[in-house]
Amino acid sequence: MAAHTIRGGKWCGPCVQMTPHLTALQKRYPQATIVGITTDRDVQKAQRFVESKGDAMDYTVAVDTQGATDELTTKANLAGIPHAFVVAADNTILYSSHPAKPEFEQKLKEAVEKAQKPQVAIPPVSQSVDELKALPIKELKAMFEERGLQFPTGVEKGELASTLKEKAGNVTYYR
Repeated sequence: MAAHTIRGGKWCGPCVQMTPHLTALQKRYPQATIVGITTDRDVQKAQRFVESKGDAMDYTVAVDTQGATDELTTKANLAGIPHAFVVAADNTILYSSHPAKPEFEQKLKEAVEKAQKPQVAIPPVSQSVDELKALPIKELKAMFEERGLQFPTGVEKGELASTLKEKAGNVTYYR
């Protein structure tokens, strides 16, 4: 994801400079989705700008009409734009910085490669809470970890069993 903005009817200069780079990345990594986000809430103005660029802006552009991008930039302490995030299939942010940095493409490449690897299904926990309580804590911890769930500390074994059943009793996790 790359953040763009339109100010005074013009796309920001640094964002326009990144357009060829982001277009090239989209072509190089078609399995990924590059999304430019404008914080200008005028959808028609953004659409006209994107259309005027044609194939030179050959990636998805979204218009943030609700201000979610502003909230994200505040929470992430972003000082300027353009700014890029590489977001994994599980919505984990793998990278956050300027899209021209070499690390951006490397993290994008790694995310694409990881997404293409076959995933292993970890079925829902089929044991009852009572059956889980009978297992050693070490085994309960392993069940949390194999699903990528944080193992709660400082709780009783019964609460561990209940939490595991609640979080993984009806969900298939993939690794």
